[in-house]
Amino acid sequence: MCIRDRRRAVDRLRGALEGSVTRQLVADVPVGVFLSGGLDSSTLSAIARRRVSGPLRTFSVGFEGPDAVSELPSAREIADFLGSDHHELMMDPEEVARDLEQIIDSLDTPLADPTAIPTWYMSRLARERVTVALSGEGADEIFGGYARQRFDVALDRIGWVGRKLLPAAMLLAGKKSSTRFARRLRMTPGLERQLDWGRLFSGAEIERLVETRSVDEAAIHGPYAELARRWLEWANVDPVNGRLEADRCTFLPGDLLPKVDRMSMAHSLEVRVPYLDNEVVDLVLALPGRFKQNMRRDKILLREVASSLLPEAGSLRRKRGFEVPIGAWLRGPLRPTLNELLSPTNVAGPGILRAADVSRLVDEHLEGGRDHGRALWSLMVLTRWLAQGGAP
Repeated sequence: MCIRDRRRAVDRLRGALEGSVTRQLVADVPVGVFLSGGLDSSTLSAIARRRVSGPLRTFSVGFEGPDAVSELPSAREIADFLGSDHHELMMDPEEVARDLEQIIDSLDTPLADPTAIPTWYMSRLARERVTVALSGEGADEIFGGYARQRFDVALDRIGWVGRKLLPAAMLLAGKKSSTRFARRLRMTPGLERQLDWGRLFSGAEIERLVETRSVDEAAIHGPYAELARRWLEWANVDPVNGRLEADRCTFLPGDLLPKVDRMSMAHSLEVRVPYLDNEVVDLVLALPGRFKQNMRRDKILLREVASSLLPEAGSLRRKRGFEVPIGAWLRGPLRPTLNELLSPTNVAGPGILRAADVSRLVDEHLEGGRDHGRALWSLMVLTRWLAQGGAP
């Protein structure tokens, strides 16, 4: 049933979330909540607090140093508001350096997401006190929490003339468009451009890095043919929901869920995701995209639910995520591991990557000319996986 009244949708969503959290708190062992201080985890914590006897256990991790953006203050604010039994960990980059290969090995696949690092530590912290934890995975994909979704809709709306003029307009405003952004402006609107927002390497960059010619772009996007067809159906009917479906079908099962599952299982912790409860998902998928996201606001429905559960600052807080300072860490405490894993000998061994081109990326990053942090992390994970017997 499609609900067209937003007030009614908020009421239905609140009930569905309360039911989901209640069901997922059921356990014969202690249960806690991953609390980042952002909207998703804070809302879960607020609902869970009303349904547990005794203090709710909450857990947070943070960072220090250059380029670090810690959400520990926000998490403490919510924990104080809820009166939770709160535990936090300030990650030590030196400890990360010692644990790094163990973290990568726990992934078991070449999963190139550096937020695996804080998820590993969050899971370790939680497992010291609970056996099950609730996490906010899935909220961005069903409620519309990513800026890239809004940007991509905006690029469609300005049309091809607007996309051609945008770089010049940005220069006049004192802003320079990146090579990646310029590439997206040239791309035909569709699923391929939406997926490109999450890519670390363009096809041309991949060609420079691999020893043998890789498959072409058409083959890369071949597995998404059915999704691309549905995208076209959504394009003019509900472009927001079309983009959310793309993330639900790609980023969620291909990155977020396996990352959390493997990092938590490394510490024998079970993580449950109330936002992906069938009742919640079935309700939200049937709602029009305008209830979820527009050019000015994200996660509109969830924010309205949260407004009755959290202090105003908590319900209005913008998405920040873990924002791992991987670039700074690779120039600092993780530099020895970077140099070891991506040494010419290690890179050349499996015969997949060109050692000279990988070394060029390493040198550019370490010299500070360009930030290749996320790209280098992906190559470190891949190289380690291949060295451990992974199949190319």
